[in-house]
Amino acid sequence: MLITCKQTVFLLCCRNCTNLLANVPPSLAGPLLEPPSPSLLPPGRQPIIFDGACVDAPRAMLDMLLGDVRALGETSVALREAITPALSVLCNLSRKHRPVRKYLRSVILPPLRDVSTRLEKHDRNVLPTSIKRLFSQT
Repeated sequence: MLITCKQTVFLLCCRNCTNLLANVPPSLAGPLLEPPSPSLLPPGRQPIIFDGACVDAPRAMLDMLLGDVRALGETSVALREAITPALSVLCNLSRKHRPVRKYLRSVILPPLRDVSTRLEKHDRNVLPTSIKRLFSQT
């Protein structure tokens, strides 16, 4: 119960932050890509550094997207309303910040050798598969 409560609080906080970031210009979101102070991190947790930028915030948004896709289903109308702010923030961040763009490309898009495999053959619970399937439906 405690783990579920912590996850629910984390997702609620992430969703509120995403809604707030949707109204902020991407040029002001630069502090999101700076590594946090070690005193703020839980013991044993390291920030995700990609191409010199901390991508913990974009990763949290991607995890939130995957959770929404799993919870609401891939064809739900409520899904579009739930993921629109996160997609907007990720698009704006990727336009302004090159490390975020490269990170999202490496996480979501498949390597060229996997292009021949259809989406139906992949596991539905994997983030790239869910996101690509969602984009191909709309």
